Amino acid sequence: MKKYFLWISEIIVIITVLLVTNNYLGNQELLIKADGKGYYDYLPATFIYHDLNFKYTDTLQTDYYDQKSYSGGYLKQVNGKQINKYFPGVSILWAPFFASAHIYALNSDYTADGYSYPYQKSIFFAAIFYLWLGLLYLRKLLLEFHIHPISIFAVQLLFTLATPLLNYIQFDASFTHTYSFSLITIFSFYIFKYIKHQHPISLFISALLIGFITIVRPVNLMSIGVVFLFFDCFNELKNWIINTFSQQFKSLSIALLIFLLVISILPLLWWYQTDHFFIWGYQNEGFNFFSPEFFNFLFSFKRG
Repeated sequence: MKKYFLWISEIIVIITVLLVTNNYLGNQELLIKADGKGYYDYLPATFIYHDLNFKYTDTLQTDYYDQKSYSGGYLKQVNGKQINKYFPGVSILWAPFFASAHIYALNSDYTADGYSYPYQKSIFFAAIFYLWLGLLYLRKLLLEFHIHPISIFAVQLLFTLATPLLNYIQFDASFTHTYSFSLITIFSFYIFKYIKHQHPISLFISALLIGFITIVRPVNLMSIGVVFLFFDCFNELKNWIINTFSQQFKSLSIALLIFLLVISILPLLWWYQTDHFFIWGYQNEGFNFFSPEFFNFLFSFKRG
């Protein structure tokens, strides 16, 4: 009975999200936008236009964008070649949804240009799927701590409706946030399983996930710090590290190789685009540490 309740609770959360978005927030047609278009453009560039230097955007005509809005400032010049400053991790997660949308567009009256309504809607369904996946592994993780099912349901509902996640389902489904939530939650579950049981397969899955977390949004590599939350004190952590490196060195080496194989997608992509293995697509964008905006960050309406 408990198992069925937990499954039903996730279904209730997803249905609630769908009801809220459709009945109260309104259906959004344009979901591939702003930063999200940069993350997404790898898919049509690879599978439709066969142009990872994105020259096709100079002449592309679509129903949703005017000519100036295609690049949105995210196409940069490096070594005389045009590159996308955003990272390709989310586009890999979207690939099955993009493929479904493309097949549907080819067999319908919609334009199979990578940007018409079926492609826009596929991103919404992708966000819903990865939200569900994140909630599923959030439940699995909380069960490891023997949290009561009613409390788990409440946490799932609050995570979804009382945080910006709802915005990143309905309005900004093409941004990285929902997918980061999902990947980091799944990583947290498997790394906890490895800490608890020392099963190499859990470590290998964790390495795969942290690799994808990195190529989705490199700053999310900080999520590896969740490991420290699973120990009661520093000595327990220290003993675990010593024992792991002394007894599981082979497994750790394989996990490192898995992580490196995943993140090698980036230098290989950059080499294909520019003949350089390492580039910085953001160029002169960055933080001004000599002019901190503490008040605006903490209290201003701009803090989001």
